Amino acid sequence: MVHDLTALAIMRTHFAHPVTFPVLWAIFWRQQTAQLRDLSKPTPISIEELVQQTGYARSSVFLGLDELKERDMIDIAPGGGRHKRSTYRLTALDRWLL
Repeated sequence: MVHDLTALAIMRTHFAHPVTFPVLWAIFWRQQTAQLRDLSKPTPISIEELVQQTGYARSSVFLGLDELKERDMIDIAPGGGRHKRSTYRLTALDRWLL
């Protein structure tokens, strides 16, 4: 049984694009493992890592990120280029849970 409300909410969420679900899971699990003490902190992830984790092309990963951003499910802080990773953070459930 899953006791994490965010994980349960993600499992029940439907998206317009198939790539969005794996992108969200990749961000969620990275945030869970990288920020054990403070889940409100953003987690750095490169697009290449998201491509590798999801198996989708870069353009598809950006499509999934756009959908998550439009639905207010994630906050993105751009890395600024030159191999600096963007950071991602899931927003509070009450911002996107229907």
